[in-house]
Amino acid sequence: MTKIGIVIGLIGTLATSCGTMAAPLPNSYGGAKWIWSDDQVNVRDSYRLFRKTFSIARKPSKALIKITADSEYRLFVNGAYVGRGPAPNPPSNICLDTQDISGFLKTGNNTIGVIVYHLGIPSFPRIQGKAGFFASLTLPNATVVSDASWRTRKAWWTPTDMKFSPFREYCECLNGADEPIGWTESTFDDKAWGNAVELGEANVAPWTAFSERDIPLPYHRMTTPNSILFTSVPEKEPTTQKATPPMLASLPKGTGPDSLHPESLLLPRGLLMNGTGVGIAVAVDFGGEVSGYPEFSFNSRADGVLVDVGYGEGLDKNGHISVMRQGNPDADRFILRKGSQTLRIFHH
Repeated sequence: MTKIGIVIGLIGTLATSCGTMAAPLPNSYGGAKWIWSDDQVNVRDSYRLFRKTFSIARKPSKALIKITADSEYRLFVNGAYVGRGPAPNPPSNICLDTQDISGFLKTGNNTIGVIVYHLGIPSFPRIQGKAGFFASLTLPNATVVSDASWRTRKAWWTPTDMKFSPFREYCECLNGADEPIGWTESTFDDKAWGNAVELGEANVAPWTAFSERDIPLPYHRMTTPNSILFTSVPEKEPTTQKATPPMLASLPKGTGPDSLHPESLLLPRGLLMNGTGVGIAVAVDFGGEVSGYPEFSFNSRADGVLVDVGYGEGLDKNGHISVMRQGNPDADRFILRKGSQTLRIFHH
């Protein structure tokens, strides 16, 4: 069984960069350091997990975390998704986000968990920098900063060496068996993880200055399709999906795919990454233009099941759905573990 959802990111302005400020003094952020792991040479298409557990005597009314990463981060607190960033800026003037996470904290042990992605090559709209993560959390009686005490390990993405556009990120391959279940919770045992490696103070090169974000943080919410327009199984078309006339249409708003046998979304063999196999085309209608991050829930009967998902924004003049962009597959791969799991694409 497979369910599909999408996390929509809405930004309240068309601006994509931050303001400017002078380079910070080394102690401007509680002594926070830029950190990464010991794999600092030729880092490319790399996903890294960082976590820090700390204890507080009572829940604060305000808890401001200043956070950034080269290239992108996804922030969790006590198992809850908080947000992502930073806005695109050159490493020499990197954007610094400020978020109030007081609503996610609790008395006793708390854990900050962060997925950091580093592209490692020039792209649009980001300039190539260096793999790194930086954070400073201000509490009433303490400061929690990124340093060598943070625990780290590789995330559950495997490099694909395939790009759907020469100007953007790589296609993603998520391996559910590699996901450390519960890693953003304070009860998780991270003894097998390594310690982060300190790269330098706040203004170490190439991050010689910070820009405080002066545009709103993206607003995220989960949404599911209003309806499924049609499903189609092609005969022999490994890289395109032929559309048939609408078979499943005009569902009431909010019905979603659960009532439409969502197992039909499962692609049992590799379809897009290696150009073989036959899959299923599913046209979903969100009721308007959406911008976000696809999330899929699976219930797999075995380990190692491959699900390749390609994306197309419409039908061509021949009634086909193309999953190719500029000659490359606009696709991601899931390698499932046995049982239930929910996996979210990292990139927009």
